[in-house]
Amino acid sequence: MSNQQIGVLIIAIGADIILLGVFVWLGGLSWFGKLPGDIRIQGQPGTVFIPIASMIVISVVLSVGLNLLLRFLRHRLLASHHDLHLPFFHDPQRRRETLDEVAVMHHS
Repeated sequence: MSNQQIGVLIIAIGADIILLGVFVWLGGLSWFGKLPGDIRIQGQPGTVFIPIASMIVISVVLSVGLNLLLRFLRHRLLASHHDLHLPFFHDPQRRRETLDEVAVMHHS
């Protein structure tokens, strides 16, 4: 990866962090901790807060979002290198054979 590509990646990550900060600042997470299934125990010594349902929602949203992003990036990678011969990505049998070859080389 070239220095220019690393620079662009760092700028993109910074822009994403700024967008996330603005989203939170504007109240985008006002529902966090208020879903059914979130546990709040208040007592004399203090309060215990366990946002189980909220964390499940965040986990599902992040998993779906990252999965879609990675599929998009993989598609872009394959489209940009269409002259590259990559049977590994398209043929499940070849993928299995290649992984078996790597496992044999690793264990010997």
